[in-house]
Amino acid sequence: MKGRKRSPDNPDEWLQRAKSSLALSRQKTPDVLYEDLGYQAQQAAEKALKAVLVAGKIPCPYTHDINALLSVLEQNDISCPENSGEQSFSPPMHQIPGTRDLTNP
Repeated sequence: MKGRKRSPDNPDEWLQRAKSSLALSRQKTPDVLYEDLGYQAQQAAEKALKAVLVAGKIPCPYTHDINALLSVLEQNDISCPENSGEQSFSPPMHQIPGTRDLTNP
């Protein structure tokens, strides 16, 4: 099955991929290994951060290092909220002029 080509310049597509990875990370079946769930959770975080960078027209480094992506956001005065212990998924896109608040879709 052939899918449509996705644009790396579209923050909504990055966010869609991030949400998909997050959903995969929440699968709790006996045949799924915990490290695979962790990998998908890491992918979700990485893709969400890249969505914020792309939305802000900030050059997105080719990396899988979440700390490096957080550093790029910090260098561009974009802060991420501290972990409140909630299981929510809302990257700080509302801080970028011209983007919609994704916490209230």
